[in-house]
Amino acid sequence: MDSKRFNFSHSERAQLLSDIRAMLKQTELSGNEAYIYRFSEGPGKSTHAFGLKQFDVGNNAAARHFLPRIGFTRSEINELSHRGGLPDRDNLNEKLQKHTKEVNDFTDLQIQHSISRLESLINRLDRENPAAAAAIRKDHELQLALVDYDNQLVISDLGKAQPKPNSLLAYLTGHPVQRGRITLQLDPKATLTRNDIQNYIDHTPWGSTTLSQPSTAPIV
Repeated sequence: MDSKRFNFSHSERAQLLSDIRAMLKQTELSGNEAYIYRFSEGPGKSTHAFGLKQFDVGNNAAARHFLPRIGFTRSEINELSHRGGLPDRDNLNEKLQKHTKEVNDFTDLQIQHSISRLESLINRLDRENPAAAAAIRKDHELQLALVDYDNQLVISDLGKAQPKPNSLLAYLTGHPVQRGRITLQLDPKATLTRNDIQNYIDHTPWGSTTLSQPSTAPIV
């Protein structure tokens, strides 16, 4: 069984890593790489974030475990984990900017995790909707769209026996998804495309503004 498990080749992973970095530069930073190495406050319930993926310190355990390795104190991490002004922002940014390599390495590790989650999705769909799995394996743009969704909203229940009703995973496995008076369901005779993912997004509470357009620049 494990021998049949799908995994991207080394070259495919390298290409995905490069393209995901380029995508995140637009979706997370509005094209401005200067935001990678400074702390910014995100919208809504987000706290202070850093890096290409805009790791939300207050809501991302991996980010909180990473920062002590480059010299951040418990007090500083606690401050970054809450919304509000940073009186010591300049010093915190300077500390972060002394560790660009470590930040980049940490980011790449997290992107590799995202690629592994995409592999897990493909393997699950191989069992439950083989046509969708085949389409994702062949369509690079579709792969990027799914990684983007997972980065911002999370593809939930990958490891669970049953997907949550009306979730993206339920939609991809072929279940009908109810959105108000509208029922969405993949056509089993059609090839899954990026437009199908966008159609699902457009009928969620987040609507087309969440993922179909680049985010605004972080607040610094």
